Amino acid sequence: MAYAPELLEAVRKILNETRQDRLCREYLASHPSPSGLGPFLGSIEPAFLFLGLNPAGYDVAEYPSGAEDYLDFATRYFKQKNTDKASFAAYLPYASINTADYETFGEVAMAAHVVPIPTRRANEIPPRLLTPCWARTMKLVAAVRPKLVLIHGAAVWKFLAGLEESSGPQLTHLPESHKVALNTLIETVEGEKLPFQSGFAGAPDDFKPWLVALPHLGGAGGPRAQREKLDRAVREARRLMHGVRAGVRIRKPV
Repeated sequence: MAYAPELLEAVRKILNETRQDRLCREYLASHPSPSGLGPFLGSIEPAFLFLGLNPAGYDVAEYPSGAEDYLDFATRYFKQKNTDKASFAAYLPYASINTADYETFGEVAMAAHVVPIPTRRANEIPPRLLTPCWARTMKLVAAVRPKLVLIHGAAVWKFLAGLEESSGPQLTHLPESHKVALNTLIETVEGEKLPFQSGFAGAPDDFKPWLVALPHLGGAGGPRAQREKLDRAVREARRLMHGVRAGVRIRKPV
């Protein structure tokens, strides 16, 4: 399959330059990743992009090391019957898919990672890796241009919102009410007001998706009231990304 040059370049940079990056190289020297690097899985024309910290807990035997091979593998991942898709069960409702329809999920959504280094648990990734890795991941996000970015996990939100003292915000617009830690944001802001529109520093000015911050999707899901609030937030974001006020539901093509 032929891929857009900017997409190929973005994936190639992630796969090649991550191992050359000083901080990543030092981390990999003490935490080798036998399965390779995993920038994303799913669609390269996503309506929904789930942006998490790293591919933690995924049962992938080996990721391809070449850009075109990786794109072939990643875009077929959710169609194949012999791949472990259980880690993505919590993602499905946020893409308006309420059954275990992973094939359709893979046609409309991308699960991308700021740090492409696989680990068993997300808390194994040190915060110092986010800055160098994001410079490359941002090119991937800008190349696929999702309408809605679902940021999940406190570490990624803290980094993108500029709540780390060592780095500034990576978002060009952030409401005052959102300049807080993830738990505080979810507790204090109404569900319908959680979505906001922003560009990314260093990305093209005309790329301004809607964004919603969510807890880490690999967890238990949180209290029922919180889950209901986040459901409302994402429903509102789906309406906003289409410029309509009615509900939007993705259905599997016939």
